[in-house]
Amino acid sequence: MAPKPSPSASNGQKTIYEVLTVDVAISKKNPPSAVVTVKGTARTGGWTKVELRPLQTFAPEVGMRSFTLVGEAPSGFATQALTPVTATFTIDPLPADVKTIRVLSETNEIAQNFR
Repeated sequence: MAPKPSPSASNGQKTIYEVLTVDVAISKKNPPSAVVTVKGTARTGGWTKVELRPLQTFAPEVGMRSFTLVGEAPSGFATQALTPVTATFTIDPLPADVKTIRVLSETNEIAQNFR
């Protein structure tokens, strides 16, 4: 099992609290591409620049690509409630061996098989 991402990501971004869903849509073009849409929860309101940051793949033979859900935390006052966030990432072209997308957050991870 891979280590959890650190609470602080690069470029001032931090790991989002929780991943709720991972959806993978495959295009019908040749070669195909994939649009990965992730819904999650931030600890507070006011998060910006929420995105999926690709993680280096050390074992491509397993057919998995991994991402961390990150964003910029609010710098001032923010709503003190769990807040929904969404991020999208396009893999173009989608390698033929990729069968699973895994997304990590501060507290959990979800892997979605799509082939």
